Amino acid sequence: NKKLNTFLQAQPAGGNWSVYEDDREYNFTLQSLRVDGGAEYNVAGRLWIHAAIGMNMGRNYEIRQNNERVIDADVDDTIYGRVGLLVR
Repeated sequence: NKKLNTFLQAQPAGGNWSVYEDDREYNFTLQSLRVDGGAEYNVAGRLWIHAAIGMNMGRNYEIRQNNERVIDADVDDTIYGRVGLLVR
């Protein structure tokens, strides 16, 4: 029975949102790449502790109003972490 797992992962992230105000429509788009690594440790039975640290990279925000670009901005990279419990 293995007690420790390690991992590395990369995943695209982002989304699209539409906001309506009176007769105006704004479309907001966020794009980024999340890269992280970490470990999972088996505490007991099916219970695992999960911990990771990573970086959001290549982030870009864009806002369009009626198909016209209002904002197109590259955003600084940020570091993030997460800790959790898993039941497997």
